[in-house]
Amino acid sequence: MFLSKYTNLLFILFLVFIGCKSSQPSAIESTEQFNDSTTTQILVLPEEPMQAEPIWASKKGVYRPERTKYFDLKHQLLDIRFDWEKQHVLGKTTLTLSPYFYPQERVVLNAKGFDFHEVALLDGKKRIPLKYEYDQELVEIFLDRPYTRKDQLRLFISYTAKPNERILGGSNAILSDKGLYFINPLNKEEGKPQQIWTQGETEASSCWFPTLDAPNTKMTQEVYITVQDHFKTLSNGALISQKKNKDGTRTDYWKQDLVHAPYLTMLAVGEFEVIKESWNGIPVEYYVEAPYKDFAKGTFGHTPEMLTFYSELFDYPYPWAKYSQIVVRDFVSGAMENTTATVHMEDLQQDSRGQLDQDWDFLIAHELIHHWFGNLVTCESWANLPLNESFANYGEYLWREHKYGKTEADFALEDEWLLYLNESESKQEPLVRYNYLDKEDMFDSHSYAKGGVILNYLRYIIGDEAFFLSVHNYLKDRAFKTAEIHHLRMAIEETIGEDMNWFFNQWVMNAGHPYLIVEDKFENGTYTIGITQQQDTLYTPLYRLPTEVGFYDGENWVNHDLEIDGYYTEYSFQLDTMPKLTLFDPYKTIPAVIEHNKDSVAWLRQFEKAPHIVHRIDALTHLLPLLNESEVARVLLDAMDDPFWGVREGVAEIMVYYNGEYETELKEKLTSLVLNDPKSYVRAAALNTVYEISENFPLELTEKALQDSSYLVATTALYAYAQSGAEDILEKAAEFRDSKNINAIFILADLYGTLNVPNQLDWYLSKRSQLSTSYKGAYYNYLGAYVLNQPLEEQARAADYLLEEARTHPIAAIRSSAYFSLGLLIEDPEIRSRVAEVAKSEKDPTVLETIELIGL
Repeated sequence: MFLSKYTNLLFILFLVFIGCKSSQPSAIESTEQFNDSTTTQILVLPEEPMQAEPIWASKKGVYRPERTKYFDLKHQLLDIRFDWEKQHVLGKTTLTLSPYFYPQERVVLNAKGFDFHEVALLDGKKRIPLKYEYDQELVEIFLDRPYTRKDQLRLFISYTAKPNERILGGSNAILSDKGLYFINPLNKEEGKPQQIWTQGETEASSCWFPTLDAPNTKMTQEVYITVQDHFKTLSNGALISQKKNKDGTRTDYWKQDLVHAPYLTMLAVGEFEVIKESWNGIPVEYYVEAPYKDFAKGTFGHTPEMLTFYSELFDYPYPWAKYSQIVVRDFVSGAMENTTATVHMEDLQQDSRGQLDQDWDFLIAHELIHHWFGNLVTCESWANLPLNESFANYGEYLWREHKYGKTEADFALEDEWLLYLNESESKQEPLVRYNYLDKEDMFDSHSYAKGGVILNYLRYIIGDEAFFLSVHNYLKDRAFKTAEIHHLRMAIEETIGEDMNWFFNQWVMNAGHPYLIVEDKFENGTYTIGITQQQDTLYTPLYRLPTEVGFYDGENWVNHDLEIDGYYTEYSFQLDTMPKLTLFDPYKTIPAVIEHNKDSVAWLRQFEKAPHIVHRIDALTHLLPLLNESEVARVLLDAMDDPFWGVREGVAEIMVYYNGEYETELKEKLTSLVLNDPKSYVRAAALNTVYEISENFPLELTEKALQDSSYLVATTALYAYAQSGAEDILEKAAEFRDSKNINAIFILADLYGTLNVPNQLDWYLSKRSQLSTSYKGAYYNYLGAYVLNQPLEEQARAADYLLEEARTHPIAAIRSSAYFSLGLLIEDPEIRSRVAEVAKSEKDPTVLETIELIGL
């Protein structure tokens, strides 16, 4: 599962405030020799602060154990048909089970919102009816006798599943939990295909078939899917056969013969083009809509190389029968790693122009690596979700490092750390949480981003060979099984021969992160560096932090090992001369907030000479207040030719604040970036700065930018042109009317509303089928604002669409957005009456809050 994150966080500055203790407690000191240095470690017993619990403090619920295994589900067979009009699943299933250990007289299955037609025990060809009780969540089936673990029984169930009639839940990562979704089921929405697809994580597979819906269940499966013959299907494992039926339907038979968890069971139905490749004799497939057939390899084409890379890196070949990826409409997450059949959101359907701006390798890598971490070895409980998601997150780093280099990988990893830090302002939890309030709470930037950064630090501490051999041993030991976090720890310990409880206790089982104050001085040939752990130790532990300090003498870097262990740690080094530059944690591996005050000369030298990209970006942010100093400006102007695009982009962005002697050269360099830089992000950033610093609108440059190969650059120019008040803006905008690019759509939607351009409602409505779930809320706002100033008949037409979305959309946030936009139109009594009538059927509390907010 991929936690959707669309915001570009390349140069976001976070101000992290940590309160200081009010007084200095007593200390116990110990000193030891360390090569040519002396280290002093001080353990401080902090006073208990007299303050209210911070908002981010860990919120502990009841203990959440692994689900008790009463039965071992060995195999499940599904025979599935669909009622498109009612949005029902017409299913038959056979479950093959044995008691796990103790004798059992009943079977309890997860089954949410079903009608049961038959529940029976299979005895050869005979069906023996069984009694059952059902509460719409669990079905308790009473067996004909006690069964022991030496017995094997087969249960047959005929049912109708009604996932669309469920009261929905979900999380930030998975916006809905009804399990199976009908998209445009009656084929009435122009421009949107009919589709069915599933999303099982966390426990939503039991919305469309009865099963033991827990991550510690492992089963093989067979799936028969009957659909109209013009549809294609996809499910787990291999396609064994296709049979045409006399009624014009076709039954596809899919078989998954290696065990996996029920939440990874999937199916998809629709009209797709399938692009086929092969890797080591294994089918590799990309399912996309027909208009994107020729662009599929531009998005997914690195998949075979990724399969090779991960198989070799972990010394564990990809174990499954195939690897398919499918793009669907209105997906409720970023992507989902169903075994052998990953589902992606529709944002991945791009033309070649869109591919210039957005590379989806990170998402493709994330879902692929789950086929080792999550599918091959599955977290035994949702409390242990980081075993799945932290590794998938770090898999993105590993691919970037392999394919694009360490600088690119480190740059992106810093974005992940910033995502976690942003979340930490309101939430700090242990990475593995046995006391979560809701299982959906596990899908956050702790399990994903922070976990990936911690794995990177672990790799630094034990070394590459030990790290990847430990990972191999973990996979080999737990393959086709489940795992908890201690399995990983013990795999590392068995590999390297060292106890690792200290690492896992502080980073995995405790909440928070270090906040380090670094101070240094050079006197009489002695360089002293002191590190204070300033985090609130009432909620966050004192950390043991192996790291290094790097000294730059003007030509070379020399690093020395350090280990922080206590409230205050001090090291002294005998040096011939004062270092030109000092870097604490020179490889930027510690997951910490680090404050190290330096003068302007040091920050400038760090920007120029630091070997790690994040140290350079950190220096860039500290140089912002000094931007108009001649020496700083000179260095930054030269950095607009830096080999790494992230530096060029960052400098282009901050030069908007420059007001000094190099203004003419700055404009020339920015113009050169707009016209010549190979990276569209850099061209767009430079163009934005040109607009901000120019006294007169740069029309000639804008004309060229409007023709840029990148949507990002062209729409940046279009937006600026619209803001300039140009009389021919509608003529320029018309060139983008047919574009499916979201930036172009939103600019035109804003423009038509701002200028009150008549007769544009058909255009607004034509774009609705082109918008992914991520953008629908903003689209509704533009639509509502536009029709507010249009005739009543236009308002009524817009209300028709918004009401349908408010009534039927599976995602509560989207329904809320639809109601919010309808709130702009309810001064009309008829529209108000219709909205009030539809609102009567709403049950979600968050949507009801919006309904109340708009005055209904």
